[in-house]
Amino acid sequence: MTSYDPALLWFDGDWFPERNPQTLTDWWNAADGRDLYDFCLGLKPNLVINERVKRDTGLGDYLCPEQTVPARPLPRPWETCQTLNGAWGYDSRKEGQYKSVRTLVRELVTVVSRDGNYLLNIGPRGDGVVTAGSVNALTGIGAWMGTYGDSIHGTTGSPFTSEPTWGRYTKKLGKLFAHVVTWPTSRQLVIGSLTNAVNRVYLLDNPGTSLPYTRSSGGITVTLPASAPNADVSVVVVEVVGEPTAGTPSGTTYRAEHGVLGGGASVDSNHAGFTGTGFVNLPAGGGSLRFDNVDGGAGGSRTVTVRFANGSGSSRTGRLVVNGVGRDITTPATGSWATWQTMSVTVSLNTGAGNTIRFETTGQDLANIDHILVAQ
Repeated sequence: MTSYDPALLWFDGDWFPERNPQTLTDWWNAADGRDLYDFCLGLKPNLVINERVKRDTGLGDYLCPEQTVPARPLPRPWETCQTLNGAWGYDSRKEGQYKSVRTLVRELVTVVSRDGNYLLNIGPRGDGVVTAGSVNALTGIGAWMGTYGDSIHGTTGSPFTSEPTWGRYTKKLGKLFAHVVTWPTSRQLVIGSLTNAVNRVYLLDNPGTSLPYTRSSGGITVTLPASAPNADVSVVVVEVVGEPTAGTPSGTTYRAEHGVLGGGASVDSNHAGFTGTGFVNLPAGGGSLRFDNVDGGAGGSRTVTVRFANGSGSSRTGRLVVNGVGRDITTPATGSWATWQTMSVTVSLNTGAGNTIRFETTGQDLANIDHILVAQ
């Protein structure tokens, strides 16, 4: 501290809960972490210190999840530390297990979209040589950043409370970045509603060519080229006046408890946070929830916002069937069954009120569903 004047101290270890009574081999508690934190700040008041002076006790300046990406933004600044291949140092057994460049780039985008920092580790050999697998991974990330770095550097997380099924959002003053992972075959990309005036829309790899778009209460519908410019993550830029700010979603709400249930689905109320008289539980093996007579307005691409809770600890995948056309839908873990989130899905609806939207399970339970909001 006094010799090197670091800007940041990154403590490691401390994987154990509070001990009472303490022992000679297991004694480090929150009070010890507080003493260490205060001592370091006494030497340098503007020093940045991670939470591992004592984890999960509110100490330190930021949280440190490891080898995982939180399913949603965290209440404090956070940074996830990740490996390229599951090993922190060189391990010959892991040399065939490197993550693909696609996985790493998408992980980076997801972290930034949730207001986190991405700390990526490499493990050189004992002689200091950086392995070919590490070089390939870092070169691949660098190539993507060379084109799309403006959507990462200096940005903050999504202005929206839900994530689209096609990708992620980041933002900075004057720009909303839509990171498209699943390129729509319809060529219609529906971006969330903004309060800002929009100047133009374009692909980040081709800023000289503007893309056609329309605005409605449901969001901004952009007409894309037939194919994605990048196979891993392409980026659409919406240039706006000011800091991108989410508008209030408008449309028609369809309550889950008023839908048509099948396959053992049930209306329950045993978890807090639902907004109506109950929510729908969808069990594995055919549980279904159907909304009939959904109003598609003038028809075409529409954003459907789903409010759900998934306290299982891992994402759950089922099927979303719109007017007989089905696809997979994955609901991420929300932390508890009483913690509700929203996600946005772009669907194609027919004109008027003759549309049907159905959720159904396959080999596992789907998340509990509170309601859907169909933008007009």
